[in-house]
Amino acid sequence: MYPGDGKIDLCRSCLTKGVEDLEDWRGVREVCKVMDFPYLDKVWKGVVVKIKDSNRYNMSSEAKKRETIRKALGDYSRLMKLIAYRNKTYRDSDAIVTLIDNAADEVKKLEVEAKNEELRLVIEASHISLSVEDRSFLMQK
Repeated sequence: MYPGDGKIDLCRSCLTKGVEDLEDWRGVREVCKVMDFPYLDKVWKGVVVKIKDSNRYNMSSEAKKRETIRKALGDYSRLMKLIAYRNKTYRDSDAIVTLIDNAADEVKKLEVEAKNEELRLVIEASHISLSVEDRSFLMQK
């Protein structure tokens, strides 16, 4: 985001490319991160309901779907410029965003630990039939 003018160095198509549909809150969250807007779940869901209730909701083709998503993100962006949200940033997003980010990091860490433990068990099991030289070689790895 460029300071002062509120513009970013991406076109709308590139910015919204990662949003699959109106229910894709992860994609919307990434757009909010780039734009440095807070992701507020209730506000986003309100925008989605309004779009779906209007004649602007059209998912009949990929082009219409992309246009509908851009319109929804535009509506959300305009809401984030209101006085109530103007001084908020992505760091002010709903607590759920932080919980999800932390949970994803924790899952990755647990996956790495599980793979390391599995490897350790395989090495231990293989020690039964390995020579002393082979065991010391594996333990160094």
